[in-house]
Amino acid sequence: MVDNKPGAGSSIAAEYVAHSAKDGYTLFLGTLSIITNQIINPNASLDLIRDFEPVALLEDAAIILVVNPVSNIHSVKELIALCKAKPEQALDSNVIGSMPHLPANCSRRKPASS
Repeated sequence: MVDNKPGAGSSIAAEYVAHSAKDGYTLFLGTLSIITNQIINPNASLDLIRDFEPVALLEDAAIILVVNPVSNIHSVKELIALCKAKPEQALDSNVIGSMPHLPANCSRRKPASS
C-alpha cells in the first residue's frame, strides 16, 4: 500500500516515517529537498543520519540551470553579471526549500558588513 504524504519538500513524509514503527514496513522515498530542509532548518525534529538507513539509490540526476530564451543571456558569465546587477530579479526556484532554492537564495545574500 502506498500512502503519499506530499509537501514541504519531503519533510511531511520524512516526519511521518521517522516517527513510525521501526518494523521495516514503512519506507521513505525522499527527494534532495529533504537535505536542503535539514540545512535551512537546523532545529528539525528529525535527523537524516539518526532516523533513516539508506536501502537503495534509485536515481542519479543533475540540477540544470535555465534561462528564458528571450532574456538574451547566452552564458553563465552573462547570467552572473545580471545577478550582480539585479540580484532581486535574477534567480528563482520553483519550490521553497528545494535543492535549487538553496543556491539561488545564497546568491542573493548581501555580504556581511565588517
